[in-house]
Amino acid sequence: LAAFYTRGRGYYEQYKVDQDITAYQMPPLLAGQDTLSQSDLIRQLWLDNHYVGGQASLNWQRKAWELTGGTGLYYYQNDHYGEVIWAEIAQDSPPGTRYYDQNADKLEYNGFFRAQYGAGKKWLLFADMQLRGLRYRIFGFPDNPNIQVDESFLFPNPKLGFTFNPSPKHRINAYYGIAHKEPNRVDYENSAANLPRAEVLRDLELSYRFQSSKFQLQGGFFWMDYTDQLVLTGQVNDVGAYTRTNADRS
Repeated sequence: LAAFYTRGRGYYEQYKVDQDITAYQMPPLLAGQDTLSQSDLIRQLWLDNHYVGGQASLNWQRKAWELTGGTGLYYYQNDHYGEVIWAEIAQDSPPGTRYYDQNADKLEYNGFFRAQYGAGKKWLLFADMQLRGLRYRIFGFPDNPNIQVDESFLFPNPKLGFTFNPSPKHRINAYYGIAHKEPNRVDYENSAANLPRAEVLRDLELSYRFQSSKFQLQGGFFWMDYTDQLVLTGQVNDVGAYTRTNADRS
């Protein structure tokens, strides 16, 4: 049994030139007959989060068998907000005024079962299945406050494999698995018109090792077939982070 709690808080600070201060919830400044609405400013983009969870597992062994099962529950809550700490032109806006305040949370739960069987001295077989579910709730983004995300996923992630030792000098491993991965929060922000899809990966791996008292040789092969892989677009967002989009097949 295990449980944890993590507290996180921090900001990313930027100096911005000729900004429209009305976008920062600050009124224009009236100077005689002129209306001033552009200003240099310093802003801080804050993250304020809590991450709590627990997990449990049970292991049973008897002769050639080893069985393991477990479950986990995790909750992540994150406040995203921005503050202007200085502006060249400001009126009735004290430092630290928030110009956006959105939060998001993620609930994740999983259960798994793994069986391992040693068939004599040469074979070791294993199979496991994980069922992983999660729910995203996102309540807007700084540049897209109207984007609301409430999406749930349920992923089956099976694996099969073996290790074969025909002699003390030789070892062969083989593995096949299917895995799923949900989009990140920033993927939803950068795909407002078309919500991102979860990735699916089918992975096959083979390896061989020869080892003697004087010489060792090792080689491997892998084949990874993705559906809806989230790949880099070459673009960056307003804080310099790389953006991604789904590729149908890779």
